[in-house]
Amino acid sequence: QVLRRILPAGAEPDFRDPSGTIRLDQVPVNELWIGKRTIKFQEQSRSRIAWIDRLGEGILPTRESVIQEGDLLHVVLREENATHAYTVIDHGPEEE
Repeated sequence: QVLRRILPAGAEPDFRDPSGTIRLDQVPVNELWIGKRTIKFQEQSRSRIAWIDRLGEGILPTRESVIQEGDLLHVVLREENATHAYTVIDHGPEEE
């Protein structure tokens, strides 16, 4: 746990399935995503938000959920998409 906190986001997942293809990461919210719907985050990052830690409580996101300041996202993604996902997370949403 300590090592994960020291390494940059995405360097080492919290969990990896036995095949090594699926990973679970904790992702602190980038301010560029605040106020955006979770469905937009998931579509653009090619990941799924398993749950959100918000104000000390775990919540399951819905299509209508909006990302808020201080949220900690628990994101499930394919290992092969990790670089893309973290690029999208760092650069914020593409406006349509």
